[in-house]
Amino acid sequence: MMMFPQISLRFFAGKNLRVMKWSAVFSSVYLTSIYVFTPCVSFIGRILLPDLASADTVFPELLLKYTPLVFASLVISGALAAAMSTGDSQLHAASTMISTDVYKKYINQNADETKMYAVAKIGVLVFGLISVVFALLKPSALSDLLNLANSGVGVLVPTIIGGMYWKKATKQAAVSSIVIGEVLMVLLTFILKASPLGFSAGLWSMAVSLVVFVVVSLCTTAEAYTGEIIDAINDFFETE
Repeated sequence: MMMFPQISLRFFAGKNLRVMKWSAVFSSVYLTSIYVFTPCVSFIGRILLPDLASADTVFPELLLKYTPLVFASLVISGALAAAMSTGDSQLHAASTMISTDVYKKYINQNADETKMYAVAKIGVLVFGLISVVFALLKPSALSDLLNLANSGVGVLVPTIIGGMYWKKATKQAAVSSIVIGEVLMVLLTFILKASPLGFSAGLWSMAVSLVVFVVVSLCTTAEAYTGEIIDAINDFFETE
Protein backbone atom coordinates (compact mmCIF):
# COMPACT_ATOMS: atom_id res chain seq x y z
CA MET A 1 0.00 0.00 0.00
CA MET A 2 2.95 2.31 0.58
CA MET A 3 3.70 2.12 -3.14
CA PHE A 4 0.50 3.96 -4.08
CA PRO A 5 1.47 7.39 -5.50
CA GLN A 6 -0.76 9.33 -3.10
CA ILE A 7 0.98 7.59 -0.17
CA SER A 8 4.59 7.68 -1.35
CA LEU A 9 4.31 11.35 -2.37
CA ARG A 10 3.43 12.29 1.20
CA PHE A 11 6.59 10.66 2.51
CA PHE A 12 8.57 13.43 0.79
CA ALA A 13 6.18 16.33 1.40
CA GLY A 14 7.34 17.31 4.89
CA LYS A 15 8.70 20.78 5.60
CA ASN A 16 11.91 19.36 7.07
CA LEU A 17 13.77 16.09 7.52
CA ARG A 18 12.41 15.42 11.00
CA VAL A 19 8.81 15.64 9.75
CA MET A 20 9.61 13.39 6.79
CA LYS A 21 11.16 10.72 9.01
CA TRP A 22 8.29 10.65 11.51
CA SER A 23 5.79 10.72 8.65
CA ALA A 24 7.35 7.55 7.26
CA VAL A 25 7.27 5.87 10.67
CA PHE A 26 3.68 6.73 11.55
CA SER A 27 2.43 6.04 8.03
CA SER A 28 3.97 2.56 8.17
CA VAL A 29 2.28 1.82 11.50
CA TYR A 30 -1.03 3.31 10.37
CA LEU A 31 -1.18 1.47 7.04
CA THR A 32 -0.09 -1.83 8.57
CA SER A 33 -2.76 -1.51 11.26
CA ILE A 34 -5.47 -0.92 8.68
CA TYR A 35 -4.62 -4.04 6.72
CA VAL A 36 -4.39 -6.20 9.83
CA PHE A 37 -7.87 -5.32 11.08
CA THR A 38 -9.61 -5.23 7.70
CA PRO A 39 -9.26 -9.00 7.09
CA CYS A 40 -10.58 -9.56 10.62
CA VAL A 41 -13.89 -7.99 9.55
CA SER A 42 -14.03 -10.43 6.64
CA PHE A 43 -13.34 -13.41 8.90
CA ILE A 44 -16.04 -12.33 11.36
CA GLY A 45 -18.50 -11.79 8.50
CA ARG A 46 -17.74 -15.23 7.14
CA ILE A 47 -18.69 -16.74 10.50
CA LEU A 48 -21.69 -14.58 11.44
CA LEU A 49 -23.12 -13.96 7.96
CA PRO A 50 -22.24 -17.06 5.90
CA ASP A 51 -25.11 -16.52 3.45
CA LEU A 52 -24.31 -12.91 2.63
CA ALA A 53 -25.17 -12.23 -1.01
CA SER A 54 -22.43 -9.66 -1.64
CA ALA A 55 -19.09 -9.74 0.18
CA ASP A 56 -18.67 -6.00 -0.44
CA THR A 57 -21.47 -5.22 2.02
CA VAL A 58 -20.10 -7.25 4.93
CA PHE A 59 -18.99 -4.25 7.01
CA PRO A 60 -22.28 -2.25 6.93
CA GLU A 61 -24.28 -5.48 7.33
CA LEU A 62 -22.37 -6.37 10.51
CA LEU A 63 -22.78 -2.86 11.88
CA LEU A 64 -26.49 -2.66 11.18
CA LYS A 65 -27.17 -6.09 12.64
CA TYR A 66 -24.96 -6.09 15.73
CA THR A 67 -24.59 -2.43 16.77
CA PRO A 68 -27.01 0.44 17.55
CA LEU A 69 -28.27 2.34 14.51
CA VAL A 70 -26.68 5.64 15.57
CA PHE A 71 -23.28 4.01 16.04
CA ALA A 72 -23.54 2.16 12.73
CA SER A 73 -24.49 5.39 10.93
CA LEU A 74 -21.52 7.26 12.37
CA VAL A 75 -19.06 4.51 11.46
CA ILE A 76 -20.42 4.14 7.92
CA SER A 77 -20.25 7.92 7.47
CA GLY A 78 -16.64 7.84 8.62
CA ALA A 79 -15.87 5.06 6.14
CA LEU A 80 -17.42 7.09 3.32
CA ALA A 81 -15.38 10.14 4.35
CA ALA A 82 -12.21 8.04 4.37
CA ALA A 83 -13.06 6.69 0.91
CA MET A 84 -13.58 10.23 -0.38
CA SER A 85 -10.26 11.30 1.13
CA THR A 86 -8.47 8.42 -0.57
CA GLY A 87 -10.25 9.16 -3.84
CA ASP A 88 -9.30 12.82 -3.98
CA SER A 89 -5.70 12.00 -2.99
CA GLN A 90 -5.49 9.53 -5.86
CA LEU A 91 -6.94 12.06 -8.29
CA HIS A 92 -4.42 14.69 -7.23
CA ALA A 93 -1.51 12.24 -7.35
CA ALA A 94 -2.41 11.01 -10.84
CA SER A 95 -2.91 14.56 -12.12
CA THR A 96 0.40 15.68 -10.61
CA MET A 97 2.22 12.87 -12.38
CA ILE A 98 0.56 13.76 -15.68
CA SER A 99 1.51 17.40 -15.21
CA THR A 100 5.15 16.85 -14.19
CA ASP A 101 6.12 13.55 -15.83
CA VAL A 102 4.21 13.86 -19.12
CA TYR A 103 3.25 17.47 -19.86
CA LYS A 104 6.41 19.09 -18.49
CA LYS A 105 8.78 16.44 -19.83
CA TYR A 106 7.37 15.67 -23.27
CA ILE A 107 4.87 18.37 -24.28
CA ASN A 108 6.02 21.72 -22.91
CA GLN A 109 9.46 21.67 -21.32
CA ASN A 110 9.31 25.41 -20.69
CA ALA A 111 6.03 25.23 -18.78
CA ASP A 112 5.99 27.28 -15.60
CA GLU A 113 4.18 26.39 -12.37
CA THR A 114 1.02 28.20 -13.45
CA LYS A 115 0.64 26.11 -16.61
CA MET A 116 1.49 22.89 -14.79
CA TYR A 117 -1.06 23.74 -12.11
CA ALA A 118 -3.71 24.32 -14.79
CA VAL A 119 -2.92 20.96 -16.41
CA ALA A 120 -3.15 19.24 -13.04
CA LYS A 121 -6.56 20.80 -12.35
CA ILE A 122 -7.84 19.64 -15.73
CA GLY A 123 -6.47 16.18 -14.96
CA VAL A 124 -8.42 16.03 -11.70
CA LEU A 125 -11.63 16.91 -13.54
CA VAL A 126 -11.05 14.43 -16.38
CA PHE A 127 -10.00 11.51 -14.18
CA GLY A 128 -12.87 12.24 -11.79
CA LEU A 129 -15.47 12.21 -14.55
CA ILE A 130 -14.06 9.01 -16.05
CA SER A 131 -14.19 7.34 -12.64
CA VAL A 132 -17.80 8.36 -12.02
CA VAL A 133 -18.98 7.29 -15.48
CA PHE A 134 -17.20 3.95 -15.23
CA ALA A 135 -18.59 3.30 -11.73
CA LEU A 136 -22.13 3.95 -12.98
CA LEU A 137 -21.85 1.97 -16.21
CA LYS A 138 -19.66 -0.95 -15.04
CA PRO A 139 -20.27 -1.46 -11.32
CA SER A 140 -19.61 -5.21 -11.60
CA ALA A 141 -16.04 -4.57 -12.75
CA LEU A 142 -15.12 -2.43 -9.74
CA SER A 143 -14.00 -5.35 -7.57
CA ASP A 144 -11.67 -6.63 -10.30
CA LEU A 145 -10.27 -3.14 -10.84
CA LEU A 146 -9.79 -2.66 -7.11
CA ASN A 147 -7.96 -5.97 -6.90
CA LEU A 148 -5.87 -5.02 -9.91
CA ALA A 149 -4.97 -1.65 -8.38
CA ASN A 150 -4.22 -2.90 -4.88
CA SER A 151 -2.19 -5.88 -6.06
CA GLY A 152 -0.73 -4.11 -9.07
CA VAL A 153 1.14 -1.57 -6.95
CA GLY A 154 3.09 -4.49 -5.51
CA VAL A 155 4.83 -4.67 -8.87
CA LEU A 156 6.39 -1.29 -8.07
CA VAL A 157 8.09 -2.54 -4.91
CA PRO A 158 11.30 -3.90 -6.53
CA THR A 159 11.76 -0.78 -8.64
CA ILE A 160 11.15 1.76 -5.88
CA ILE A 161 13.11 -0.06 -3.17
CA GLY A 162 15.85 -1.12 -5.56
CA GLY A 163 16.11 2.36 -7.03
CA MET A 164 16.72 3.88 -3.60
CA TYR A 165 19.11 1.30 -2.17
CA TRP A 166 20.77 -0.81 -4.90
CA LYS A 167 23.51 0.86 -6.90
CA LYS A 168 23.34 -1.76 -9.66
CA ALA A 169 19.71 -0.93 -10.44
CA THR A 170 19.14 0.17 -14.04
CA LYS A 171 16.44 1.97 -15.99
CA GLN A 172 15.97 -1.04 -18.27
CA ALA A 173 15.38 -3.25 -15.24
CA ALA A 174 12.82 -0.85 -13.81
CA VAL A 175 10.82 -0.60 -17.04
CA SER A 176 10.89 -4.32 -17.83
CA SER A 177 10.06 -5.27 -14.24
CA ILE A 178 7.00 -3.02 -14.12
CA VAL A 179 5.71 -3.91 -17.60
CA ILE A 180 6.11 -7.68 -17.20
CA GLY A 181 4.67 -7.63 -13.69
CA GLU A 182 1.60 -5.63 -14.69
CA VAL A 183 0.98 -7.77 -17.78
CA LEU A 184 1.12 -10.88 -15.60
CA MET A 185 -1.24 -9.24 -13.10
CA VAL A 186 -3.80 -8.46 -15.83
CA LEU A 187 -3.42 -11.95 -17.30
CA LEU A 188 -4.05 -13.72 -13.98
CA THR A 189 -6.85 -11.36 -12.92
CA PHE A 190 -8.94 -10.92 -16.06
CA ILE A 191 -8.01 -13.68 -18.52
CA LEU A 192 -6.90 -16.82 -16.70
CA LYS A 193 -8.60 -15.83 -13.43
CA ALA A 194 -6.23 -18.17 -11.65
CA SER A 195 -4.22 -18.31 -8.42
CA PRO A 196 -1.38 -20.79 -9.08
CA LEU A 197 -0.50 -22.88 -6.00
CA GLY A 198 -3.11 -20.90 -4.08
CA PHE A 199 -1.10 -17.66 -4.11
CA SER A 200 -2.76 -14.43 -5.24
CA ALA A 201 -2.08 -12.80 -8.58
CA GLY A 202 -0.56 -9.82 -6.77
CA LEU A 203 1.99 -11.98 -4.96
CA TRP A 204 2.98 -13.80 -8.14
CA SER A 205 3.33 -10.53 -10.03
CA MET A 206 5.49 -8.97 -7.33
CA ALA A 207 7.72 -12.07 -7.17
CA VAL A 208 8.16 -12.14 -10.95
CA SER A 209 8.86 -8.40 -10.98
CA LEU A 210 11.57 -8.87 -8.36
CA VAL A 211 13.25 -11.63 -10.36
CA VAL A 212 13.07 -9.60 -13.58
CA PHE A 213 14.41 -6.49 -11.85
CA VAL A 214 17.41 -8.31 -10.38
CA VAL A 215 18.24 -10.29 -13.53
CA VAL A 216 17.97 -7.34 -15.93
CA SER A 217 19.95 -5.10 -13.56
CA LEU A 218 22.77 -7.65 -13.49
CA CYS A 219 22.70 -7.97 -17.28
CA THR A 220 22.75 -4.22 -17.97
CA THR A 221 24.97 -1.37 -16.90
CA ALA A 222 23.81 1.12 -14.33
CA GLU A 223 24.16 4.84 -15.04
CA ALA A 224 27.12 6.53 -13.41
CA TYR A 225 24.90 8.87 -11.42
CA THR A 226 22.81 6.05 -9.87
CA GLY A 227 25.32 5.45 -7.09
CA GLU A 228 25.73 9.18 -6.54
CA ILE A 229 21.97 9.66 -6.11
CA ILE A 230 21.70 6.75 -3.66
CA ASP A 231 24.64 8.10 -1.64
CA ALA A 232 23.04 11.56 -1.63
CA ILE A 233 19.74 10.14 -0.36
CA ASN A 234 21.49 8.18 2.39
CA ASP A 235 23.56 11.19 3.42
CA PHE A 236 20.47 13.40 3.50
CA PHE A 237 18.53 11.10 5.82
CA GLU A 238 21.56 10.65 8.09
CA THR A 239 21.91 14.36 8.82
CA GLU A 240 19.50 14.21 11.77
